[in-house]
Amino acid sequence: MSSRANLAKIHIAKKELNMDDDIYRDILHTQFKKTSSANLSDFQCVKLLQHFESLGWKQSEGKPKKKANHGRKPHNMNKSQYLSKIEALLAEAGRSWAYADGMAKHMYKIDNIQFCQPDQLRGIVAALVKNAKKEGRRVA
Repeated sequence: MSSRANLAKIHIAKKELNMDDDIYRDILHTQFKKTSSANLSDFQCVKLLQHFESLGWKQSEGKPKKKANHGRKPHNMNKSQYLSKIEALLAEAGRSWAYADGMAKHMYKIDNIQFCQPDQLRGIVAALVKNAKKEGRRVA
């Protein structure tokens, strides 16, 4: 596959993951020490696409099919129960979502909690519950 095709897929994945430019550039820098995907080798492009797949992006096969006109499924629809619990635990502790993003970065090397998979969110909930018990806060 040509570099041009890989670069196109990278930018499609970035858009479909709703990834802002700062997070994208941070990934390029931390994983490849590059400032632009144009500077990646074909091997590095493939590695970056595999990383995006680990964040939940799915490559389409062949030509895209015509989409139904009923809107998009929210990116975190199946994760809402965990996000609600995380939100409650953060509020009880007086912490912001940036704290949860930091936990995702520390625990799973994922820059933003919205890119976590359900099992990773479950781990963050467990860590927040453990911290709440340790500090004497209530856990519902």
